[in-house]
Amino acid sequence: MEINILTRFTGSQASITISATITVKDTVYSVTSIGQYAFYNCNSLTSITIPDSVTSIGSDAFSYCNSLTIYAEATSKPSGWSSNWNYDGRPVYWGINANNYIETTGLQYVIQDGKAVVTRITSTATNIDIPSSVNIGGTNYSVTSIGDYAFIGCTSLTSIVIPDSVTSIGEGAFGYCTSLTSIVIPDTLTSIGGGAFYNCSSLTNITIPNSVTSIGSYAFSNCNSLKSIVIPDSVTSIGSDAFSYCNSLTIYAEATSKPSGWDSFWNYSNRPVYWEYVDLNTLLRDYSEQLEAHAQSLNAVPENSVVQYKTVILGKEKTTEYAANYNFDPSIDLSKIRRGLFVQVDVYAQGTTEFLEEYKLYTAYFIYGIESEEAFGSSYIVCYDDGSYHDEWGMYYVEGSMYVIYQFEIN
Repeated sequence: MEINILTRFTGSQASITISATITVKDTVYSVTSIGQYAFYNCNSLTSITIPDSVTSIGSDAFSYCNSLTIYAEATSKPSGWSSNWNYDGRPVYWGINANNYIETTGLQYVIQDGKAVVTRITSTATNIDIPSSVNIGGTNYSVTSIGDYAFIGCTSLTSIVIPDSVTSIGEGAFGYCTSLTSIVIPDTLTSIGGGAFYNCSSLTNITIPNSVTSIGSYAFSNCNSLKSIVIPDSVTSIGSDAFSYCNSLTIYAEATSKPSGWDSFWNYSNRPVYWEYVDLNTLLRDYSEQLEAHAQSLNAVPENSVVQYKTVILGKEKTTEYAANYNFDPSIDLSKIRRGLFVQVDVYAQGTTEFLEEYKLYTAYFIYGIESEEAFGSSYIVCYDDGSYHDEWGMYYVEGSMYVIYQFEIN
């Protein structure tokens, strides 16, 4: 026998699985229908599984279930389901069975095309480290995407680490995660879905890797604590309102001007944008490598000497301090400096600890020079708030030899 049930859900569970049958007075009935508005406005409901016995679903059955993920055993929408059965467009995963679905360590996963998708969080954890693979039925599947709305509304979540296996973040994936302050995005990621970080009001910093090619509409909208973001030149597509109402945001773009694939309203709130941005860490490392190569090739110190060569990447405060102390160029605007490189070279007599003071090299914000009676040189680079930089390079050499011990660190 058949029965048309679920005219209204009155429970408070976060996750439910609808049974394919129901027993009433020792009689077993098939569950074939879910009525109109049956789960209307069930905001606490985060996941539901619909058996393939259900051949009819009324319109708006899941409307205003703002945190809901739907799992259906049917492989596609049955003809008897209303065209508006999922009026709000909640994420739906079809063809679900024990061989392609698992819930483990507070996360739900579905296997699609041989890859695992994180579909929903089921815990109230504050810190999440998504694994790079999951095991279902004895088979390991690589986790390659964060599904639509997978973490939406997880107000307890403060930090999350996404593994290198992930290439996409779905629509609304972290929307309304209002306590989220930190997220590690791998350099394998290629797309950030629309509204992916919508209203993450505590998010202060995020790094978009240069593997990303697209950023969806409203991706970072209403992220009011976000101070700055760098858009790499790999990004060829940005949707409308991607950064709208980010009232504290400054945008640094590596592109020379707005690419044609960026929507006309990508920066709807008209936040300040600096084009032709140069990533300072990359720039500083490139320069430190050049400096090391120079130090290794120079003949500017006495025979039988040892050179200790140290490069330190500094933050704004230290860079400004060093710049003020070793300002070789009065035209440099110290107030606009963001980061810099300090280079120090100490020369010792070979086989001793005798420090040769006259060959000590101090440089700041990329001021680089060797000073002695026989040699002098200086180079510098200054990186400004707007992402631009200015550099000069010059060196004079004298005969001699050096041995280099190289150190590199970031402050």
